[in-house]
Amino acid sequence: FDIGRIRDQALRADLESALDYHSHIEAYVRRQQAGPLRTRLEDTANRLVDWISNMYQLALRLDAYRFDDLLAKGRAIVPDEIEELSARRQRESNPTVQREIDEVLASKRKQWQTLQDLSTRMKQAELQMEQSLTALATVYNQVQLIDAQDQESGRSERLSADIQEQIDRLNDLVDSINEVYDYHAPGLA
Repeated sequence: FDIGRIRDQALRADLESALDYHSHIEAYVRRQQAGPLRTRLEDTANRLVDWISNMYQLALRLDAYRFDDLLAKGRAIVPDEIEELSARRQRESNPTVQREIDEVLASKRKQWQTLQDLSTRMKQAELQMEQSLTALATVYNQVQLIDAQDQESGRSERLSADIQEQIDRLNDLVDSINEVYDYHAPGLA
């Protein structure tokens, strides 16, 4: 992961924390004796790479969004443009010009709705990043508690299922953001 690509300091710090948790979990697993428990913990640690990869993908998109000047400009001016066009439409008496204004208004309203939808998804992404980091801290704590006795109780299977759920949730959110936002280029997709 190239954390240097992330300009936002808070996002970068979150990813650094996630990587720290992962490296500590890997170190803990390496200290375990060879056997079924270690094998299971190794699988768990390996799946965390997918989890952190999805966090990284989410951070890239959040970072691009936060630094996207075109989107910021759109969020700032589109509501005023809609208001101005609506007032102009009311003052206009020519039906042809009214239709043209209506078309522009429809376009502006669609643009505004898309900007609002993207903003909502990014707020969800921010919350998901926070939740993912908290869940990763919980996984770290749980791994510390697992011992041979827990292998038979199913704790390691539950932990594995929790990790997969996080991976899936992050992947779904990244996909939904990709539908409306190309973080490689400024503006909407």
